[in-house]
Amino acid sequence: MRVLTIILFVSIGLFAQADRDAGALKAGVGIDEHLGSNVTLDLSFYDENGQQVHLRDYFGADKPVVIAPVYYKCPGFCSTILNGLTTALNNEELKLGEDFTVLAISFNPDENHELALEKAKNYYAMLEGQVGPGNWHFLTGNPSQIQTVMQELGFRYKRIGNEFSHASMLAILSPTGAISRYLYGVTFPKRDFHLGLVEASEGKIGTTIDQFLVYCYRFNQETGTYTVVAMRVLRIGGILTLLVMGTFGYFLWKKDPSNKRRIRENAN
Repeated sequence: MRVLTIILFVSIGLFAQADRDAGALKAGVGIDEHLGSNVTLDLSFYDENGQQVHLRDYFGADKPVVIAPVYYKCPGFCSTILNGLTTALNNEELKLGEDFTVLAISFNPDENHELALEKAKNYYAMLEGQVGPGNWHFLTGNPSQIQTVMQELGFRYKRIGNEFSHASMLAILSPTGAISRYLYGVTFPKRDFHLGLVEASEGKIGTTIDQFLVYCYRFNQETGTYTVVAMRVLRIGGILTLLVMGTFGYFLWKKDPSNKRRIRENAN
């Protein structure tokens, strides 16, 4: 009995220590949404080919930009995030490169462009019907540049030895560099990804139906997805009903012979 009691207390102590360790890992880790704020476009990085670039190089021309904060040697979430992003790109009707740009930015300052290129080649090969190089870039940078952009994105992470504790998300920015939407998790539903791009473009990309959907859907911060706004749908439905009834009434009026006679008489 005494042995069982000792084992029980030791087990409780181990679980308590594990909880404390988990809490320590999570401390200072998370995402603070900075919707509407701009990132500094003059920040410099290195692309997968080792060329020095500025964030400004990827903005403008009415194209929104998707940013994935990751690190390339990540043993956990990061590959899953990039896999989820690849699936979203393959399902997306808008064209990568023509309509929007994607940036993976490593927040590990120890990583270099050779590692970024290796990671880039893996994901370019997974793109279906999309042109990889020139449209999806994998960036690395120095500590100050990385820290600045991650702070501006509201992305908080913590280094633990050679690894990092971090959250998982995508940030969708407008063509001017303003943060328009955050998408959380490691999978990104087709509707949410698409509407996020259309919304960030401020109506510059997408079809008329897309603009209608953006009007009728609102991003729900609690669920992290776009949900229907019932009143907006009813308002649109009411307007369409009035238009249909008005058009129908007009044609009925024109078909009435007495109305045709009145029109001829007024013309004379």
